[in-house]
Amino acid sequence: MKTNLKIKSNLLSFILLFIAGAYLLMPGYPITRAAGAAPEKAANQPDAGEKLSMIPRFKLSAAADTSHGTSLPTAYEIRLLLESPKKAILEKYGNKCQKKSTNFYSYYIIENPGLIIYFDYESDRADWIKCEGLKELSGFSPGADFAAIGRALGPAGVAEKHRYRGYEVIYDIGGIYLRFSSFEKDGKNSDLTVYGRAGMLKYLNGGERANENLKFPEFKKVSVPPCKDEAFKDAELDTAMRKLKSAAAEKNYEVVLSFVEDEIKWSFGGDDGKPGFIKEWRLDSCPQNSELWPELNEIFRLGGGRLYEKTGDELPTYTTPYTFNAETALDCFDFHYITGSGVNLRERPGTDSKVIRKIDYEAVYTRFEFNSHDIERFSYGEISGGKKPWYMVATADRKTGYVFGDYIRSPIDYRLGMTKTKKGWKISFFIAGD
Repeated sequence: MKTNLKIKSNLLSFILLFIAGAYLLMPGYPITRAAGAAPEKAANQPDAGEKLSMIPRFKLSAAADTSHGTSLPTAYEIRLLLESPKKAILEKYGNKCQKKSTNFYSYYIIENPGLIIYFDYESDRADWIKCEGLKELSGFSPGADFAAIGRALGPAGVAEKHRYRGYEVIYDIGGIYLRFSSFEKDGKNSDLTVYGRAGMLKYLNGGERANENLKFPEFKKVSVPPCKDEAFKDAELDTAMRKLKSAAAEKNYEVVLSFVEDEIKWSFGGDDGKPGFIKEWRLDSCPQNSELWPELNEIFRLGGGRLYEKTGDELPTYTTPYTFNAETALDCFDFHYITGSGVNLRERPGTDSKVIRKIDYEAVYTRFEFNSHDIERFSYGEISGGKKPWYMVATADRKTGYVFGDYIRSPIDYRLGMTKTKKGWKISFFIAGD
């Protein structure tokens, strides 16, 4: 009898423990970790597909949120955009959007409706979309806390991640995924990012790598200081550059186009030529809002252009800025250059974070296994307002931290090339990448 009672007691304890464990693993259960704690590594840690299946599923109400006018997109419209190829999106919004790009990604800001559509460098479909809200999200406004979101959509677990906005809740609403993220545990001033299945899988795959894998190669310190611009060596070139700088500051596209060569190289996709350049930078549709102006002005601010004299059949050329001209043995995809003196290297991406040390005009490693300078962590308002991201970097003395985007540049970021032709100095290339 005692043996039977003991067996029954052990069996009951096992069942209770099993139920408790299953409850803790339910998608809606709040999952949190102490700030700064390393993620737990279970032997059977779920992969991205399994994590995807654990996201709670809900249906959006058909009621529309009219508190922000009628410009908010519907969930259906967002889903169509996530499923559409980039070409179709550009055909629909081409003249209504601002394009911004780096060596790693491009994104398009569409003011009405308020959308930011993001593609990484190898994607034909959007990785994610940011918007100020959805029409169906009645009952709370963009920036609401997690409690308000839970009342509108249903309960979901709050996960803590080692990311720029460290707290998040995710909802599956029938094929698209809503991720609300915040700096605060209660979700105050949350940001909304919408993913398709592929984009969410990519996010879940890379979501915890930021603090787990900070391996980077050993390298010697390389200084990349600015240098004196050599345009003054050729009087005609010096005059041309002065006119271009003045035109860029005044957004005078007619003057700039007068210097653009008919066969200008502006992409690595074979789309060379002046007509394509004009269309790419929207100088034919909304020249005053073209992204060409901040790119040109930054190049001229950095300066340090180099003049190459005529050699054999090669015409005289001039290239700027100095970050492109710098001759180092470092991989141009792995390293960026600090473009200031006394630039703060901080522990976290924020001006309230502790300064680790100062950096002066040197090369830093930036190519970690995760995209350390991805704009995904910024809100719709921050991105549309032109805020630059923080870069996670490593220095030659093995320090890692964050540098603000105003003080760092890729050697293969936008650069300008001039060639001396029979018609004078002309812009022969304006391009980024390699």
